Amino acid sequence: YHTDKKYDVIVMGDVLEHVSKPSQVLQKVAEMLADQGVLWLSTPNYNCAYARMQKFNHVMWHALNHYTYVSRESLEALLNAFGLSIVTYNISKRYIGSMELCIKKTMASID
Repeated sequence: YHTDKKYDVIVMGDVLEHVSKPSQVLQKVAEMLADQGVLWLSTPNYNCAYARMQKFNHVMWHALNHYTYVSRESLEALLNAFGLSIVTYNISKRYIGSMELCIKKTMASID
C-alpha cells in the first residue's frame, strides 16, 4: 500500500497477529502516521499470565492464520525501532489474553 497522506489516527484491531512480517507493517504505519499521530492496536499477548497458564491450550495458538506472536516487551521493542512508543497498555476486557495499546509517534520515521 502506497500513499503520501499522513493520518492522525490508525486503528489495528487484531491485525498484527495475522501478518507474517510485523516489522514491515509497523514501519509502514509509522510512515503513514502524522507527527504526534496515534495508533490504537490490539493483539494477543503470548506472554500474559493467562496464556502461560493455558500453555498450548490457549485459543491464540489454534486460531487460523495467526503468523505472529508478540508479548508486550517484544512489541515495544518493535515499536521503538520505528519511533513509536506505548502511551497506554490495557488488558482486553473482550478477549482473554489480549492487550490493547494506544501508541504515539514520537519522532519522524525513516522513509
